[in-house]
Amino acid sequence: MKAVIKIFLQYVPWIYAACALAALWTLRMVILARAERRRTIFPLIKETARNKMRRGYWIAFLLALLLGGTYWSSLQASQFVPTGKFSFFTPTTPTPVLIATPTTLPSSWTPTPIPTVTPTPTKAPTKAPPPRPPKPPVRLHCAYNGAVIISPAPDATIRGIVPIVGTARHPNFQYYKLELGIGANPKSWSYLSGKKQQVVNGQLGIFNGRTVPAGVYTIRLMVVDNTGNYPPPCRITVRVVH
Repeated sequence: MKAVIKIFLQYVPWIYAACALAALWTLRMVILARAERRRTIFPLIKETARNKMRRGYWIAFLLALLLGGTYWSSLQASQFVPTGKFSFFTPTTPTPVLIATPTTLPSSWTPTPIPTVTPTPTKAPTKAPPPRPPKPPVRLHCAYNGAVIISPAPDATIRGIVPIVGTARHPNFQYYKLELGIGANPKSWSYLSGKKQQVVNGQLGIFNGRTVPAGVYTIRLMVVDNTGNYPPPCRITVRVVH
C-alpha cells in the first residue's frame, strides 16, 4: 500500500501540470466561443457557441474538483510516507544496527574522597541610613489652575525689579491683569500690568520694588473671560526691602 501511495505522490506534479494545460485549453475555448457568439447574427451559431461555453464551464468545474481532490489526497497520503525523495525502482538499504560491547569494570574500586567545604565568614550587614523626612507639602495659594503665580513665592522678600512668572489661561480667555495692594489684606488695588494673550509658565509682568516704600504688599492675578466674569484670583504676599 505504501508503494502505491509513493507512486501517487511522485505523479502529483504531473497531475497539476495536466490540469493547468487543460485549464488553458478550456479558457481558450470559452474565449473563442464568446467571441463567435458576439460576432454572429445567426441564432443557430449563437446556440452552438453558448453550448461550447457551457461545456467549457463544466470542464473548468471538473478540473477544479480534480485539483482539490489531488491536493487533499496528497496531504492525507503524505502522513503515511516518510519525508524525503523516493524512487520506486531503487531498493532500500537496511540500516546497520550497532551492538554495544560490554565493558568490564575493574575488580577493585577506590572511592574518591569528597573535599570538605570551609564556610567563608560573612561580613556583618551594614545598617541602612535612616529614611529622610518627607518634604513639607507645598502650600496652594491659587484656587484656579488657570491663574497661578509661580514666582515670586508667597512671603518672599523682594529687592529691586523682580519679574512675575506664572500662568494665565481660560477656555473663554479675554485678558488678564496684575494688581498690587498694600498690606496682607488690601482694601484697594493698583494696576501693575496685563495682556490680551494667554501665558503658560511664562512672564506675566514686572514688579519694581524701587517705586514703593518698604513693607508688605499683595500681588493679585485675575483672568477675565469673554463675559466679563473671572474665576477666583491668585494672591501672594511679599515683603519689599531697600
